[in-house]
Amino acid sequence: MRRPDQDRGVSEIDRDASATAGERDIEGRDRDLAADVRDREAEQRDREAEARDDAAGDLDRTAGDRAASERQHAAGEGARAPSGRAAAADNRAQAIKDRKVAAEDRAYAAKDREDSGADELTGVRRREAGLAAQDRDVAAELRDREAGARDDAAGDLDRTAGDRAASERQHAADEGAQAASRRAGAADNRAQAVNDRKVAAEDRAQAAKDREDSGTDELTGVRRKEAGLAAQDRDVAAGLRDREAEARDDAAGDLDRTAGDRAASNRQRAADEGARAASGRAEAADSRVRAINDRKVAADDRAQGSHDRQIAAEDRAQAAKDREDSGTDELTGTSRRGAGLAAIGREINRAQRVSGELVAAYVDVDGLKATNDATGHATGDALLIAVADSLRACLRSYDVITRVGGDEFVCVLPGIALEHAHRRFEAVSAMLAAGRPGASITVGFARFQAGDSADDLIQRADDEVSGARRRR
Repeated sequence: MRRPDQDRGVSEIDRDASATAGERDIEGRDRDLAADVRDREAEQRDREAEARDDAAGDLDRTAGDRAASERQHAAGEGARAPSGRAAAADNRAQAIKDRKVAAEDRAYAAKDREDSGADELTGVRRREAGLAAQDRDVAAELRDREAGARDDAAGDLDRTAGDRAASERQHAADEGAQAASRRAGAADNRAQAVNDRKVAAEDRAQAAKDREDSGTDELTGVRRKEAGLAAQDRDVAAGLRDREAEARDDAAGDLDRTAGDRAASNRQRAADEGARAASGRAEAADSRVRAINDRKVAADDRAQGSHDRQIAAEDRAQAAKDREDSGTDELTGTSRRGAGLAAIGREINRAQRVSGELVAAYVDVDGLKATNDATGHATGDALLIAVADSLRACLRSYDVITRVGGDEFVCVLPGIALEHAHRRFEAVSAMLAAGRPGASITVGFARFQAGDSADDLIQRADDEVSGARRRR
């Protein structure tokens, strides 16, 4: 059997395996949440588009009212109405673009849900495999304890049967000794009876001789009478001795029969106890066989549990690979370089389709190497996390944030003018400085131009970083 500390260790390993095997389930839920966020963003864009439509309608109505009511100022007001209609047309065009972007976001959200469904199902199966491994270990432990209990019970039956058999043998031996003693007494009684009969025979012979020797004279007659009386007395005594000898023979026979009955009864009891002992040993043997089978089943369950834990370990490795493939930077939570560049490429393609605005910002964290050298990499990591948190807080949820180097991030902001992008990164710098005094970033901007690739756009933004440093 395993020691309790080993059981606790196995149980903790099983719990860790089950918890880690469920990581992919958590990732699936995270993807669902991301898809929900995209849906909400798409709905927000729909509402913004509707608001722009309403604003365009208001501008149309306002322009018409003004044109009708102020005909006397036709020259001045006539210029305002076309301007309002132009703004309304721009708003409608922007609303159409936003609806298109929302539709694309919904398509991405649907794909994320489809991808997360398989991960969620796999996570559930793996969590069930971990729980099944725990159940098998518990069942194996129970079988081990039951087998041990059966062994103990079999040993008790063996000892009890042996003790009873030994006790009955000792009792039979005592009864045999008593029977032998009684038989010896009966033999003595028989010998005494034989001796008594011999004396009686001698007395009868003497009485007969006395009668034969009696004479005719008076004295001799008296003597013969006395001899006859003596012979009669001897005959009576001989008869008494015969009866006593017969009584002793009967008593000896009773003793023989009693001793034989007791010996037979003791032998039967000893045989019964031997049969019970044999039955107990057979039951103990059956228990040992069941214990062996239970241990074999427990060993099989442990092997299955080990196999399940191996599967859980493989699941953990696959989950780690999935996390790596998912393109999320573990330290900052932003996109990794490969996944981020792919997302930037999609935003460029979208901007080309809808002829929309797109701004790239190259962010360089100031003094990261000096921070690592002076206070350690843990402080440098905390600075990178603070920069990423500030970017997420001040940029929009659908803006792309990618870590492309140790201290460098690339951000792509679709549908925004360059001056508005400048204001957002000023807010990022202010938030970073407020949270970590002395921390700062340098940002270079590049506006998307027709024919730009992702590398072209990022390179122009990177080149602007040097100019931004010189201008400070």
